[in-house]
Amino acid sequence: MAEIAYPAEALKVKGVAEWVAKQRWAVEAHTSGGLRIAIQAGVAPARITMFCDTLTESEVRCVVGLNVGRLGVSSAEQIDVVASCSDARRPQNLLLRMTRGEMGLPLAGSAADAAIDAALGDVRLRLIGPESCVDATAAYAEVVDQLIGQMEHVRRCPGLPRPYCV
Repeated sequence: MAEIAYPAEALKVKGVAEWVAKQRWAVEAHTSGGLRIAIQAGVAPARITMFCDTLTESEVRCVVGLNVGRLGVSSAEQIDVVASCSDARRPQNLLLRMTRGEMGLPLAGSAADAAIDAALGDVRLRLIGPESCVDATAAYAEVVDQLIGQMEHVRRCPGLPRPYCV
């Protein structure tokens, strides 16, 4: 299943904000300002994906407290922070941001595998999948192939509950 998310910055236009809120579309925020725009536009927190790259630890704690739908994390440190302020009764949905560039986990290798294992090994977290942006210069087929490889790693994890099987 896939979904298209509108950038929070687009909600600065009143007509766009009303339309997105009315249609219950997903919104993606990359800064605390973007999150504020989405909330003020009437987007339900459950429809928001918040990426943690620009957030401080205290901002991550606030975002988790708002019950946003998904958090995008790019490092083992971010996974640890999210886990520390989440609750097993309501696990936090995580997207692992995987890239070929500098911002995010590598698409393949031991760091990516360790991040997947850390997310799957904590009952306060619910890994919902990998996430990647592909720019115009990237080899799309290579990125897709590597993301599928990561989903295969998740599928092979022993003792994984059925909802996580890819």
